Amino acid sequence: MIKKQFVLIDKDIRYLERVQDYLVKKHLSDFQIIVYTSIEQAAIDSKKNSFEILVISESCYEEERIKEFCAVHIYLLKESAKQLNSPYPAFAKYQSMEEILKEILTCYTREIGQGVLIKRGKRAKILSFYTKGSSLEQTLYALTAGQLLAKEQKKVLYLNMQPFCGLEELIKQRFLGDLTDVIYYGLQHSEKFGSRIDSCKLSFQEISVLPPIGDYADLLSLTKEEWQEWLAGMVYEAGYEVLIIDFSGLSLGAEVLFSDSDVIYEMEAGTDWEKACQKQLENWLDKKGLQESQKNRKELPHPKDIEVEAESLLYSSYGIYMKNRLIEDGFLKNEGKSI
Repeated sequence: MIKKQFVLIDKDIRYLERVQDYLVKKHLSDFQIIVYTSIEQAAIDSKKNSFEILVISESCYEEERIKEFCAVHIYLLKESAKQLNSPYPAFAKYQSMEEILKEILTCYTREIGQGVLIKRGKRAKILSFYTKGSSLEQTLYALTAGQLLAKEQKKVLYLNMQPFCGLEELIKQRFLGDLTDVIYYGLQHSEKFGSRIDSCKLSFQEISVLPPIGDYADLLSLTKEEWQEWLAGMVYEAGYEVLIIDFSGLSLGAEVLFSDSDVIYEMEAGTDWEKACQKQLENWLDKKGLQESQKNRKELPHPKDIEVEAESLLYSSYGIYMKNRLIEDGFLKNEGKSI
């Protein structure tokens, strides 16, 4: 398969090297990243193999010369505050590379008509597990639910969106990627969610597990609408029947997760402080207009055996309680099978 060409032209070779290194690390699997300092050579090469995306710095831009290029989508990088007399979209060069890439791909996606998600697949159920801070008990409950559903031949995908969640130590496996890459890729290529997930997931006790978020700073610029679009892609395009989402009050996108989850399991509030935190959450949900999500919230008891090996969850108090709970909530059939 011949990859589309993502081309950048700039006179500063060190800038080009930094950008190329960043783009390669972002794993833009649909594109081959190419850089030029010579606009003349780039024009010649474009006639041999048309550029899908051409990004050219203001100092290299010549309107007449651009007409010589065979390029499908052309974008400019502004190096000054002056208004450019150009028909092409322009973005500020002197900002983070992450922001430049996001702006370019957002514009590109809109131009090729993929800005609106086409919901082709069957909707997956979303079982969310929430805590105000970080909770090992919650994560063990979430993994238990995933294992129980997978044993019933359900195709289950687990996502841990808590910061510094310790997931790799818990399941004793190492991920190569980062959930951040999956999120950004999904926003640009929702129709290819499945293949992207397959490339970075691990398998644990019959569950597909995505890598956790490496650095929350990478996601701070995402809007509520983008979180909604990404979650819709996961629900309709990823090819799973159940999404298990493990998140906390510190998680970005929490408002969308509360709104769209079929059920939200929370650790029960025992102390006065925990009850006060729960009340504050309820006030926040009301303020956000998420009163309906209140009906989907269900408490989980603190188990007797708090720390259990993740491989043995089904035979612990987590497994016993969670199986009955999933049956009660209609996610498992009660066929009298013992674990």
